[in-house]
Amino acid sequence: MRRISLVVLMLALVATSSAQTKRARRHKEPAAPEMPSAKQSEEMKKMTDTFAGMWKTTATMEKNPLFPQGGTATGRSDFRSGPAGNSLVERARSHGAMGAFAGLGLIWWDAKTAAYSGVWCDSLAPGGCDSLGQGQWQGNDLVFTSTQDTGQNKLHYRETYSAITADSFTYTVETATDDGAMTKFMTIQYERVQPRTTVVTPPAAPENPAASPQSAPAPESTPPKPN
Repeated sequence: MRRISLVVLMLALVATSSAQTKRARRHKEPAAPEMPSAKQSEEMKKMTDTFAGMWKTTATMEKNPLFPQGGTATGRSDFRSGPAGNSLVERARSHGAMGAFAGLGLIWWDAKTAAYSGVWCDSLAPGGCDSLGQGQWQGNDLVFTSTQDTGQNKLHYRETYSAITADSFTYTVETATDDGAMTKFMTIQYERVQPRTTVVTPPAAPENPAASPQSAPAPESTPPKPN
């Protein structure tokens, strides 16, 4: 009788051990996928190194049908790298002639057209967002050009980032109707409010991601920029 009891006990232990092993196998963490992140392009590295960070903004609107008396606005703008550093996101907020303004922009490098592309969304746009057209470095300036067909006229836009230094730059919007000359619509002065050393450009994807130290996170903040 004791031997039978021992045999039953041994069988029970074996069954329990087998069940635990199966459960452990079922709950085993899946292997990490071997798909490295995309490498950051040289064009987007230049954009990130130039603009990433928190900025104070002072906007000046010229007198025009939209702003008959002109006007000013002040706020903050936060530029941060997108995934793998291959896009640049701007979040903006300001108060002034445009009321409580909020905007969101996204810029990336389009290798097919060999130009920067972008989209801008803000609290004044009836359609939500508009294309920034195409952008190129022209010497030390970054210039975006685009055209919007209203059905009656063609509106042309030129947006220029100029006088770029480590701690400031100027953003200018010019517009024209049909074949008319470009006229200044708005100017925004950006002044850096956080040291440039706090801005981290995401590194190119390492061959072994597990062996690479993580980049420091971008500083937390709230945004601003009228377009």
